[in-house]
Amino acid sequence: MHASLSVYLLVATLWLLPCCGFCSPQDTLPPCSQTAAEPFPDLRLPPPATATGSGLPAGAMALSGFSEEIIIINMYSWFCAPCQAEGPDLKYLAGQIGPDGTDGKIRIIGIAAGDDPTLTARFARRHGLEYALYPDPDLALHKAAGSPAVPSFFVVRNTPTGPVLLFRHTGAILGQSGAFLSRVRECAGIPPLPTIP
Repeated sequence: MHASLSVYLLVATLWLLPCCGFCSPQDTLPPCSQTAAEPFPDLRLPPPATATGSGLPAGAMALSGFSEEIIIINMYSWFCAPCQAEGPDLKYLAGQIGPDGTDGKIRIIGIAAGDDPTLTARFARRHGLEYALYPDPDLALHKAAGSPAVPSFFVVRNTPTGPVLLFRHTGAILGQSGAFLSRVRECAGIPPLPTIP
């Protein structure tokens, strides 16, 4: 029994490595798009494995079903070392946004590429994340989003005609969570947070 589990974990890890790619954090955040935002798939999210607070339904929902205009999607995997390393940055980012990862205008969510609900909940517990994390064990959401390397961030605006992509960041945001949120607010046209002297 233990040998088959070890083999499964080894195969899963090796399979995700190209995806997790030893993708190193980018030194700079991407600029806001100077062109019209491109359409983004209206992902059909399963029931979240964690954090059903802040008015989220306990069941499945579409990305366009969020009341917030701006959605930050963190695509990650339990088996990805850079994803694990940025756990503290994700906690800080969510805390800067607001309770349960929302402030009414912006919301952060996580999609766990290749992870079942148990691993998804374990990731949240390990890093103290209190926002919604959605399991994606069959990689259907990952594929619908273009099969990105993990970790990747998609910053999406919900519009009356469906979600559109404002910008994408590939790689961990190690030590850059404050700058990342500032870029999100800039690209979304939301005033910056007040600075404390």
